Amino acid sequence: MNLGTYSMLIMFLYLVRILLIMSTISRLFLMILQKLLLFVLIRKKVPLSLLIIVDIKRIFAIHWGLLTLFHTLPILAYLFL
Repeated sequence: MNLGTYSMLIMFLYLVRILLIMSTISRLFLMILQKLLLFVLIRKKVPLSLLIIVDIKRIFAIHWGLLTLFHTLPILAYLFL
């Protein structure tokens, strides 16, 4: 593999790493927003069914965020080492 191909591959891997980090951060930000929404809904005394729907969505967001984090950890470890 020549130097040009190697440098393009390294640049591509850095781009993938940045995108993975940004997607993980955005999911964590989404979880924080959903917690704030749940807090506001509780203070406004909305019906229980709406609270359950928001809580289920928050649980799925946490699950999805953890899955994303665990799937990106080996990739991030490979890119940093």
